[in-house]
Amino acid sequence: MIHLFFISYDFSGAETYAHQLIPYLRSKNGLAVYEVHFSSDYPEFAVENVGECAASGLGWKFYFPKIASKYLIDRGYADVFIAPPVLILWEWLKNCIGDTVIFHSNSEDFVNVLNKARGLVDFRTVSTIHFLPKHYSWKELDNYTETLTETKNDNYIRQLELSDKIICVTEFAAASIKKNDAVSADRVSVIYNGYSSDNSPKKVSRGKYGLSDNDIVLLFVGRITPEKGICGLLTAFRDISAEFSQVRLLLVGDGDVKLVDAFLAGCEGSLVYMGRQSKEVVAELYDLADIGIIPSKYEQCSYVALEMMSRRLAVIATNTPGLRELFVDEHSGLLMDISRGYDANELLDIFIDVDMLKKQIVRLICDSTLRSYIGRNGYQRWQEMFTAERMAEQTYNLYKSLIVP
Repeated sequence: MIHLFFISYDFSGAETYAHQLIPYLRSKNGLAVYEVHFSSDYPEFAVENVGECAASGLGWKFYFPKIASKYLIDRGYADVFIAPPVLILWEWLKNCIGDTVIFHSNSEDFVNVLNKARGLVDFRTVSTIHFLPKHYSWKELDNYTETLTETKNDNYIRQLELSDKIICVTEFAAASIKKNDAVSADRVSVIYNGYSSDNSPKKVSRGKYGLSDNDIVLLFVGRITPEKGICGLLTAFRDISAEFSQVRLLLVGDGDVKLVDAFLAGCEGSLVYMGRQSKEVVAELYDLADIGIIPSKYEQCSYVALEMMSRRLAVIATNTPGLRELFVDEHSGLLMDISRGYDANELLDIFIDVDMLKKQIVRLICDSTLRSYIGRNGYQRWQEMFTAERMAEQTYNLYKSLIVP
């Protein structure tokens, strides 16, 4: 029997990763799954029996209050705040002695809990690396050799040290940590993120969102931040909206709204900022949109990309390390160039090619056959490489490789 304690991270793609992975793991015989949430909205510790585990008929979720998470992250608080949750988990851990126990960390933030728990029971550690230090992408561009100014997070380094197996969600991430962090190849596995849902196209009334059937709808889903390339996208769209009156750009996500406000005056009626939306609304927007745009400066195995591919959207994405592994240019996606340079404050940054972005958008606006071709091939690539079932099976096999004789 394998007892899996999955330390969840309820943020961004890491949260989606857990939601996609865990239901499939619960269906595996010989695997008991315990979800651990250290940043829940519960005012105090709580336990939930979800009753979905094939191995034991029981599936457990542990919730620790969000207020405690900041103390778990900061190494300076040590035992005073780390010990209580570990001792609570011990009530379940002590029943696992004699079996294989695995802690799967979905974030570096709670590495101190792993360190403390090692003193109570023998277990193996698996970590999934969702986010890399930014300068790893800089180094990949143009044989970057300049002095690095970004320091690595202590918890990131400690997570790599404590892990028996490290899951990287792209080949680029695996190569980066082996080269830059001196992690041995036998500890590193590449398992691409997986996404599955009801992917049959649905007819959504565009009128529900103030759109007409003649509109060409562009869709951005993600945080409204410079790192997501929002400024380059809005710069390109300002010119496109002046040329094509039937084109609409929907922005879905929270973040720095001031970045959007600067462009609204020049794109009245064609640029729609929708803020954060429910998963149900986002799914409808995928179904009614014509073109998905992912202009990120830094990205690994983007869940937005997988969701768009699964809904047969024609996607334009940056040629950044990570995203380039998801799409085959001119076949399952259209890629745009990025480059390294200095911003107005003379700080290193990555820039997207705005002219090339405009060119790719115009190509898809004017060619419905190309849109269908890209969307169809993206969907097929998602089916072959990026389903949740595939991800879960590979992850389960990794767990089995750690079984204690």
